[in-house]
Amino acid sequence: MLNRQSPTSLLEFEKVGRVFRTDAGPVHALKGISLTINVGEFVCIAGPSGAGKSTLLNIMGCLDRPSEGSFRLAGRDVGGLTERELATLRSLAVGFVFQDYGLLDSMTTLRNIELPAEYAGVPVKECARQAERLLRFFDLESRKVHFPAELSGGEQQRVAIARALMNGRRIILADEPTGALDSQASEQVLSLFQELASQGNTVVMVSHDSSVANAAARRIELLDGTVVSDSGAHREAAVPARSSLTMLQRTQTAWSAVAQAMRLGIESLRAARLRTALQVGGPVLGVASAIALLGLADGTYQASLKVVGSMGVDRVGIGQLPQPGLATLDTDDVRSIEGLDNVREVTSEQIGMMLVQRGGKDAVEAQVSGTQQKPDFMRTLWPLAAGRYVNRQDGEGMSQVAVIDHTLRDRFFAPGEGPLGEWINVEGVPFEIIGVLAPHPIMQEEPYRSRPSFPPFIFVPFATGKEMLFRDGESMGIGAYVEDIDRLEETASDIRDLLIRRLGHENFVVSTDRLLFGTFRDSIRSRITFLVAIAVPALLAGAAVTMALMLGAIRQRAQEIAIRKAIGARRGDIMRQFIAETCLITLAGISLGVPLGFFAGYVVELVLDAPSAYEPWYIWVVASIAFASALLSGILPARRASALDPVAVLSRE
Repeated sequence: MLNRQSPTSLLEFEKVGRVFRTDAGPVHALKGISLTINVGEFVCIAGPSGAGKSTLLNIMGCLDRPSEGSFRLAGRDVGGLTERELATLRSLAVGFVFQDYGLLDSMTTLRNIELPAEYAGVPVKECARQAERLLRFFDLESRKVHFPAELSGGEQQRVAIARALMNGRRIILADEPTGALDSQASEQVLSLFQELASQGNTVVMVSHDSSVANAAARRIELLDGTVVSDSGAHREAAVPARSSLTMLQRTQTAWSAVAQAMRLGIESLRAARLRTALQVGGPVLGVASAIALLGLADGTYQASLKVVGSMGVDRVGIGQLPQPGLATLDTDDVRSIEGLDNVREVTSEQIGMMLVQRGGKDAVEAQVSGTQQKPDFMRTLWPLAAGRYVNRQDGEGMSQVAVIDHTLRDRFFAPGEGPLGEWINVEGVPFEIIGVLAPHPIMQEEPYRSRPSFPPFIFVPFATGKEMLFRDGESMGIGAYVEDIDRLEETASDIRDLLIRRLGHENFVVSTDRLLFGTFRDSIRSRITFLVAIAVPALLAGAAVTMALMLGAIRQRAQEIAIRKAIGARRGDIMRQFIAETCLITLAGISLGVPLGFFAGYVVELVLDAPSAYEPWYIWVVASIAFASALLSGILPARRASALDPVAVLSRE
């Protein structure tokens, strides 16, 4: 709350000095200034360049503080106020009018006028109501949706004056307000200032033009930071009740502050489309890279599991050599194993040496396997040269079909003679040939190629073989395939415990390809870890690019930030806006990067034949990491922007 010291005194300087520290030494911009400006006065502060006019105006507008002495606004010494309290004064009591108008290019006439009220926490509808009233007063209603670049100089300055009066502010500080105007527009602005002063507003204008200074009722001359002449107060102004400065409070809820920051951020990003596009590029590339890399990682994992599974590494083998008096494995054991946790499928197999014959050719002793092997398992270990493999359905139908190896084909069939559909006898039982195996890959390597040591092979359906070929008690093997290969050894242990309980002995073997599995598992994990390790830095790199571009843009946006502060924005307002812009840029990057990542993964899969697989949670994880990293990366630019000194920036412009 500000207290009035006298009925009319408003701006009071008592031995005010302002010293700037530079590399060349201290610069005394003001020296012992003592003066009082009353409510309703129209004052011009004149003097040559470097006299201290703008410095004095900045102290009046609560942009700067005295180095010595005291400055009181409506009786309150502002030297001890916080940055937050000074910003509140600027938004609710003091309005600036600049030589170059100081309008924000990203906003329409209406939005430029509304902005001080928005920073003051005034509700949106009330902002619009005040702005519409000022638009009518300054005859700008037809220009309210136009941007500054679409207005004449005189119109822009009227918009700036209207903005200075928002929130019922009655103090107007104008720095060379006619410097960029032609003579006719200058006269209109000066007449407007005279009218505003007559209504009880206090107008303090800085100018080095004597013709402009003569329009003011009071003239104060500065030279080398001191007052050299003062025509004195022209009159005691009538002060309307609403000019009182005793109710300066700014209230704003957290939600309205966030909504304000988002609204201002959208306006700023929309106005600078090229800059925004460059900033969005960072998260787009980061998110797209992460999505594509995660897809490749998952695709690699899924493909590796298929390879591992096709090689039988996800298989627990159970075998037994029959011994008199001991229970042997049977189909009931198979069903019991199928009920265990993590068991996906169970197959049965019996193997025996039997005589195989075709027509009048000599019989050949071959290893006959009654099997339920999965085609993908066999396809990897022992590829087909023609036809197909036996499967579970063949056994369920008790089909008399067989798959022979290339040794039996060469023995029973002439070159060029097709064996498919022909019949052979196994222990006198006829079987139709449905497939021929190519030479086993291992058999093509030394020493097996020069000294073959394996008998011929023939595969028949398990159920058919059990019923027609194999004798009771003959060796039986079981293959249990697991769901989760990481729990392979755990499942093997469960199977062992189950069979001990069922058979009452341990005369069986439970085996896994532990070494091969470990090698594949380590290889898979290494590849996935590598891809994921690249995906995370890609996201962080996207956030870093956005941060770097936003830091670089602060210099370009310095005047915009200074103007926002001059009209009432607090440091928190600037920080929230910059963080909001970072969040908006990141959200745009996520929305574009996700589909681009899927497309990139598809292209890589198509061109390089690299497998890709995607899960919905990738989007949420990538988006969350991208958003969190962007939020953190936006803090530094936001802090740097909020710490910008408006006095230093405006003095350079």
